[in-house]
Amino acid sequence: MVFVNDPYDLEFTTKDSEHDRRQSSQPYRHGTKNVYMKSKDRFPAAKDFSNMFSNTTNMQRLQTFLKKEFANLAQTKPAINFVYSVRHTCWNLSSGDRCEEFECHHIEADTIMFFIYSHIRKSGILDPVVIDAEDTDVVVLSAFVGHNTEGLLAIKQKKGIINCRDLCPKDVADITVPLHIFSGCDTTSGFYGHDKKTVYDKVTKSQEGCSLLKQVGKQLPATNEVIDYLAHLTIRYVYNDKVSKSLGEARALKWGQMKKKSTSRIPPDMDNFQLHVARVNYQTYLHLGFVTDC
Repeated sequence: MVFVNDPYDLEFTTKDSEHDRRQSSQPYRHGTKNVYMKSKDRFPAAKDFSNMFSNTTNMQRLQTFLKKEFANLAQTKPAINFVYSVRHTCWNLSSGDRCEEFECHHIEADTIMFFIYSHIRKSGILDPVVIDAEDTDVVVLSAFVGHNTEGLLAIKQKKGIINCRDLCPKDVADITVPLHIFSGCDTTSGFYGHDKKTVYDKVTKSQEGCSLLKQVGKQLPATNEVIDYLAHLTIRYVYNDKVSKSLGEARALKWGQMKKKSTSRIPPDMDNFQLHVARVNYQTYLHLGFVTDC
């Protein structure tokens, strides 16, 4: 049993904007007051968790607390190996030894999880592996990994356990990571007024759209070719514009068609779009490169 954690002791992360949003409504400088967990405490409600987690030191204390509790549990379950991973350290709580083969320098639990999974498969273990996580990023990456690695990978959901290869067809799984990140996730912005499902349906039904997305995340930094590909994708499949050849033309056309003018509903300008693509390409590169250490 492997427990994988996000590292919360980093000065900067790709999710800083989300952390800042959480802290903005809190009366304390670091989000909330310090909380020291004890096993006898009442289990917090969802609102309490949200407030508590806006303070990163509380999250670090929770991880320390859970590691201790799992280590105690491991002593009562000798038939099960309990492995605990956070940032670039990984411990076998049953034996107290380091699991150096599972250690890496990825900075998010999403990719750390699949790095560990890839090494489990490389060791020759082909037993089914079940992921218990509700994070959307994990579900999306699971579809890609399930189709592109040996062995059975499944994910636990409310109504049972699902084979990750059944989440979507392989041709969709191959582009679902860049599509998810491109259309908005924890680390990137979406397109105002264009929900993810609508964008997903349009792109996955188009051979051209799928082909364009396969170029994302291949190398760093994003090439001019990738920027042009995603600009075309945005104009054609996000804003339904089959005429414009550039984002500038698409913005002007959309503005002229609007009865009630709104700058939020026109395509982004090229300067902002290049920053979006740089982030999308970087995040996709990290996710698709889960097998290798960073």
